[in-house]
Amino acid sequence: MRLGWLVLLAGCNQLYALDTTKLEGDLDGDGIPDVRDNCPQDWNAEQLDEDRDDIGDLCDNCVIVSNHDQTDVGDRDGVGDVCDPHPANSGDCLVLFDTFATLDPSWTATNTTPVHGDGAVTIVAPSMMRAALLVDLVGQYDVQLAVTVPPALQARRISAIAAGDMATHGARCTLLTLAASTSLQIEATSENVSTSQFMSSAAFGDQAILRLTSEAPDETAEVGCRIDYGVAVGTVSIGGAAPAFTGVGVVVDSTEVQIDSIAVYRFVPKGTCPEAVRR
Repeated sequence: MRLGWLVLLAGCNQLYALDTTKLEGDLDGDGIPDVRDNCPQDWNAEQLDEDRDDIGDLCDNCVIVSNHDQTDVGDRDGVGDVCDPHPANSGDCLVLFDTFATLDPSWTATNTTPVHGDGAVTIVAPSMMRAALLVDLVGQYDVQLAVTVPPALQARRISAIAAGDMATHGARCTLLTLAASTSLQIEATSENVSTSQFMSSAAFGDQAILRLTSEAPDETAEVGCRIDYGVAVGTVSIGGAAPAFTGVGVVVDSTEVQIDSIAVYRFVPKGTCPEAVRR
């Protein structure tokens, strides 16, 4: 009998053009039924999901790193464990999330003309030169950068940076390929001091996530770098120096990179998180 009612109801929906969201429930009123809404409590009619974990960007506690289970048991600060810059210390705040749906004028390009398209921005550094795409932010920040960069044999450097500039200043997390080699290196840099090591394996695929932390939980400067490139993973860290510049973003040497998205965090252990800028 119950099955008959369901069939009759479905037929009525088609016959009378009934709004199924009112029948199925739509808590946030965005026109997407709760059972299909990737953020059922937040209005997000576009259903954007940058990391493709079935959790919408607006309510995802890791906007770039996939984490369908949304686990946040390390410090319960609202940033998921798998992407938390300080997973055991509460106070990490997402301050900027940019998917490059458009190229906001706050970004400054140097030695390159950004090419925007298909929800990403591509920058190309001329041969033997360096190019940058930076936004001006004062203070120490942690940066997570999602890029598309096919494996290549030529030497190249791709860096996520904070409190820096296009030259050698600031904190950097760098993916490094040596000339005529398939081996990958990961490098952490604080000002002009660097440390590097080989990653766990050669590259596979063309998706990479660079994760830069620029301060320790005690708020002293310390540069940490983790890179996931296909199945290759690397981590390295080095003691840091106080920030002197304000550039946050990406720097590349003699190569091309597609920037898919960037998430910028700030450690605020004794305050309230500012409202994040989302683009």
